[in-house]
Amino acid sequence: MLTALVIDDEQFAREELATLLEETGDISVIGEAPNAILGLKKSMN
Repeated sequence: MLTALVIDDEQFAREELATLLEETGDISVIGEAPNAILGLKKSMN
């Protein structure tokens, strides 16, 4: 299984992409972030 952190500045796009990825059954979304800086901080925790 792959893990993903969804990063996009539009909240609706993040939510929709996370949903689509989870529905595949092959990808686990571990979080979402509105920009790369916050995404990197989330990935470090």
